[in-house]
Amino acid sequence: MKGIFQRGAFIAAAAALALCAKHAAAQERAVTLRLASAFDEKTDMIQAARKLAELIKERTAGTVDIKIFAGGQMGGEKDNLEALRLGELDIGVFGTFPIVTLAPKYSFFDAPFVFRDKDHVYKSWERAASKPSGSWAAATATSPQTRRSTPSTTSRA
Repeated sequence: MKGIFQRGAFIAAAAALALCAKHAAAQERAVTLRLASAFDEKTDMIQAARKLAELIKERTAGTVDIKIFAGGQMGGEKDNLEALRLGELDIGVFGTFPIVTLAPKYSFFDAPFVFRDKDHVYKSWERAASKPSGSWAAATATSPQTRRSTPSTTSRA
């Protein structure tokens, strides 16, 4: 799972870099993008955002800069998602809020006691991602000893 997130982050960063570089070259003037997150400055997510900002600035010869607003400076995840939709924000770093909001079939990631541990999450995600279509319930099948404190939601998938 860690590999999936790392590949996804790399692909997203590469796409952002390509788009920003093309945009900046076409304008021939400096561009400042706004990145916001509810995550604290010390989290891995914001450290990755800082690295992205550094790489983009370096590879665009300083024509593209990313200003980072961490720790909820621009609001919570709901506020940041709305700001993205309205064009008031250029980049957002989120937890699961947009996934649950924009693709409710993935809301099980927010449900308590669905997964035994972190490895179970990673294996479930990799299995679900490797299937072209199908039920998340099959990908998250658990053994009888797994505790659940909520009713099953497989019928909603």
